[in-house]
Amino acid sequence: MNADFLCAAAIRRVGRAVTRLREGEAPAVFSGSLQPRGGPEEEAVTVGGRISRSRYLLLAPAGADLAPGDALDCAGGRYLVTAVEPVLFGERTAYQRASLRPERGQP
Repeated sequence: MNADFLCAAAIRRVGRAVTRLREGEAPAVFSGSLQPRGGPEEEAVTVGGRISRSRYLLLAPAGADLAPGDALDCAGGRYLVTAVEPVLFGERTAYQRASLRPERGQP
């Protein structure tokens, strides 16, 4: 079996539904594992009000086709992809690791 197949199966088992929203394209649904990243939630007070600096880690199957700037709906929240990194097994992408932040106005 291929590493990407095994990783996708493991992510499906522990993950939840994630919907990728990209302008000009139909929504794409896949299973992903969303985890808080780092320490406790941080907040900053700006001229525009209080904003969250929370970061999240998303593990997604290789075929999820994520890119910085994508909006994701997951677990009742909306997140923006800030970075994506393929995790390789040999020369093939086994899965993707993405950094997310809550979209403005989200908890």
